[in-house]
Amino acid sequence: MNKRQKQSVKKKPNKLYGQVLFWAVIPLFAIFIGRFFYVGITHHADGQNLSVRVREMYSNAIDIKAKRGNIYDATGQPIAENATTYTVYVVLSKKAQAYGKKQYLPQSQKHKAAQILGKNLGMEPKKVYRILNPKNSDLYQVEFGSAGRNISLATKEKIQSYHLSGVKFTPAQARMYPYGVFASHVIGIAQQKNGNLTGVMGIEKQYNEYLAGHNGVRKYAADRLGIKLPSSRMKYRKPVDGDDIYTTFNPKYENYLEETLTYAQKQYKPVEMAGVLIDPHTGEILAAAQRPTFNAQTKVGLDQIWRNSLTEEAYEPGSTMKTMLLAASIDSGHFQPNAYYQSGKLDVGGGLVTDWNQNGWGSIPYYEAYLKSSNVGMAHMEQQMGSNVWLKYIKRFGFLESTKSGLGIERPGSILFKLPIEQADTAFGQGIDVTSMQMVQAYTAIANDGKMVRPRFIKKIVNPNTGKTVYETKTKVVGRPITSKTASQVRYWMQQYIINSQAIGKPFKVNGFDTGIKDGQAQIARSDGKGYISGGPGDYIFDVAGIAPVNHPRFLVYIVVKQPQVLKKNAGDLTIADIYTHFMKKLLNSTQRTTIKNIGDSMSKVPDVKKWKINDAAQILNQKGFHPVQIGSGSRIVRQSDAGNSATSGTKVFLITNGEIKMPDVSGWSRNDVVKFANLVGINVQFKGSGFVTKQSIPKGSTLNKNKSLIVVLR
Repeated sequence: MNKRQKQSVKKKPNKLYGQVLFWAVIPLFAIFIGRFFYVGITHHADGQNLSVRVREMYSNAIDIKAKRGNIYDATGQPIAENATTYTVYVVLSKKAQAYGKKQYLPQSQKHKAAQILGKNLGMEPKKVYRILNPKNSDLYQVEFGSAGRNISLATKEKIQSYHLSGVKFTPAQARMYPYGVFASHVIGIAQQKNGNLTGVMGIEKQYNEYLAGHNGVRKYAADRLGIKLPSSRMKYRKPVDGDDIYTTFNPKYENYLEETLTYAQKQYKPVEMAGVLIDPHTGEILAAAQRPTFNAQTKVGLDQIWRNSLTEEAYEPGSTMKTMLLAASIDSGHFQPNAYYQSGKLDVGGGLVTDWNQNGWGSIPYYEAYLKSSNVGMAHMEQQMGSNVWLKYIKRFGFLESTKSGLGIERPGSILFKLPIEQADTAFGQGIDVTSMQMVQAYTAIANDGKMVRPRFIKKIVNPNTGKTVYETKTKVVGRPITSKTASQVRYWMQQYIINSQAIGKPFKVNGFDTGIKDGQAQIARSDGKGYISGGPGDYIFDVAGIAPVNHPRFLVYIVVKQPQVLKKNAGDLTIADIYTHFMKKLLNSTQRTTIKNIGDSMSKVPDVKKWKINDAAQILNQKGFHPVQIGSGSRIVRQSDAGNSATSGTKVFLITNGEIKMPDVSGWSRNDVVKFANLVGINVQFKGSGFVTKQSIPKGSTLNKNKSLIVVLR
């Protein structure tokens, strides 16, 4: 084969490969062209709308936070309210420009910025200057640690007034609890979660759906720096603010109870303690507290106990259950007050019931069984009724099921009731677990002529924009376990428990007032279920239920104390009596001078008087029943408190004028008043105690500036 023939043979395969490759590529090219035209015409690919995706890439969506609803006490003062705080940061990167305008802080302004920021953030200007000149020159922006966070609106506006380029602010929602320690486990707290304030405890959690509202949104096309493009159209959805909750708490009574438990905590050092004050006719909780507790504003103490002991702590109540046994015996027709029994000890089905005085008092009448708190007498009365009748009354009084008071988790309690000795034990409050809410609810039947009402913390929920009530609670009679006549007789014996010569309740007497009580002492079950804790004289639960006045009860109070480490004169009954009378003296003496305001009384909206002349603003506020407080020597208002909010008659409305601001006399102000004032003038405040202001660290008439901190003592 010659050379030309060899070359011809080699070319044929190459030509074949080229043809195969050509016809293979043609379909792929056709598919590509078809796909190109399909995407270009339909704007869809892989199941996605590309037009939408492009808009999303160049769109900027800003959430407009809904205002979380406030929680108010019975007088319309906020227990929990919103506040907007700010974090300041400074953009340093020269890349931050928009349409020819600098969006960063130039080097030439850094000395000035350091002076201004240092003064308003309480930092040394030298330190601020160092932060503004980081070693890493590529940093886009810098912040100022804790000093630059949670700054007030007044501080933000002061810094902005200097028009420093590149100084920016990020707003954040914050929750304020002006009272600090105030039914903290019932009110609860709200915390930041996924950028929103969310209730995590108490009313804040259980009614979060009402309080939270719904965020709005603002959408527009933006460049890579997030700056709105001139040709873009704004899309806007208005936020819907959360509803306001009005509770049943009377702030004066709550302060009395909080102060009493603080006193008891220091004096007797119990492991746990709780107290409730209720209107037995309506079921409205006027005060509720527990120890340990926490300061809702500072969160100090939050790590000690998370649960609400009023509803989540079940325990054996002891002799306070004897009131229910007495009521059941009278109501069922089995009570024989003048019949006699042998006190001291009683054999019940092989089990032994003993009186606290194990020697007993000899043969005594049954009416003294209650007055002397005799376990043996109560066991006899349970046997006379029969276990089935007694169990029926236990259930009638609402034990063994939740009271549905509205605070979420609530333990139903339990009972040991199979053996005769177990049935006898329940007659004096052993072998049956209850919660404080169940005890309060049961005692309302005694105080309310046989009608048992459900405890409630919420009065109403109101839409703040329309003023419309969206939810309202009413008095709920949940049972009639006894007749009105029976209730009246039981109240008589509760009073006799204090004043009768044969009774042991004399330490509970509140001079000048007709009251009735029953106290109790119960062993504490071991956590492993094997019997009871045995230890010192304080290793018991001590509790007391009291009503006042006896004939026409206005108040029902229940206090329970677990394992006090210190006892008054080494006696548990004297310890619980001291705590009870400490509270009742404050409560009953105060009611002789004042009356309870109903929720919503004299509520009206505070007008917005910013930019008004001070005299005109004061006149209109006075006409509406508010108390205007001028801060500053100027004649025109630049800032104010409560604008647009609903408030009760007599509420202080702070008016900040354009003149020099001096420290007022804050004596007698509430914690909430001080907080509003401090936020408006931009000073920090530290509280000591609870109640109303008695001392202030900054003298009246002193010129205020942003670096000052105010310390107030409350009583």
